[in-house]
Amino acid sequence: MLAILMLLSGCQQNIESNIENQDLDIQDSIGDEQEQMTEFGKPLVIGVSNSSNADYFDNLRMVHLKPLVDANDSMSITILDAAFDMARQLEQIDQFIEEDVDVAVIIPVDYDLVSSGIIKLNEAGIPVITLGVQAKSGDFCYIGSPNINAGRLQAEYIADVLPLESKVLYIEGDVKRYHSQERKEGFLSVLQSTRKDIQILDSRDGVYLESMGETIMSEWLTLYDDFDAVISANDRMALGAIKVLKEQGRLDGLTILGIDGSNMRALQAVEDGELTMTIYQDAMEQALQCYNVLESLSEGEMLPENIIIPFKVITKENVEEYKALISENP
Repeated sequence: MLAILMLLSGCQQNIESNIENQDLDIQDSIGDEQEQMTEFGKPLVIGVSNSSNADYFDNLRMVHLKPLVDANDSMSITILDAAFDMARQLEQIDQFIEEDVDVAVIIPVDYDLVSSGIIKLNEAGIPVITLGVQAKSGDFCYIGSPNINAGRLQAEYIADVLPLESKVLYIEGDVKRYHSQERKEGFLSVLQSTRKDIQILDSRDGVYLESMGETIMSEWLTLYDDFDAVISANDRMALGAIKVLKEQGRLDGLTILGIDGSNMRALQAVEDGELTMTIYQDAMEQALQCYNVLESLSEGEMLPENIIIPFKVITKENVEEYKALISENP
């Protein structure tokens, strides 16, 4: 375990310069990957279908996971990019079956549609891990933080701090993705049960992009003169909104919330009092727990039950702890 933590620490120190451009050694064929044989025999062959290598957080998990596996001679890994294309992800799953991988790690593009692929993997006798995003059906070990809880934490926070009859603007993530729907569902469910007086003036799809946070906030400032909070489904959209609010002199007195807490710029915004609160999703821990399960499979153990990694609230009072933890994530 000490060696794992040291390796993670070393990886973490170099992430800022590497994450945007890091070569994840994506292959077209797992069968083409040269395998190292060890005294234990054939290494555990791991096929990963990542929902999108272009997505910041999906890529961050891979940046943490791949060095752990690469350092273990009893494992080999190939990461394929589904590029948010469900048909491509299902083709990648078929490839895993054809090439007889020992375990499949799936970051689903779609909660529902990925299920047919997972069931195929089940029928082929290939263990399945879903990382960060759940699936509707099939047998798998889910490792991650249930996104509905992130939305609940955001709502619980504003329920405590906003005055009566407050007005809120909500920037959604990609509304086509299940985890985005979960975040909003969790948020709305808590408000419905605890603060029915809070009014949601508007909700727009920002597809998790900072530039869309800017665009949406610019439009809202022409439509709404009076609001108390901006709730964002991730930090990057929140940072885009903050940029526009600062430029227009409208930031003071607003409550701004995000999710992820894995970006140094977002944590600096928390420290500066611009981003009021964010929810920490621990990419490093998700990768480490995934690696631990892979290691247990390589030793002949069975796939475990789901592994839940709690979200954590970051505010100005505890942000220094998380700045030290994430080091130089971009």
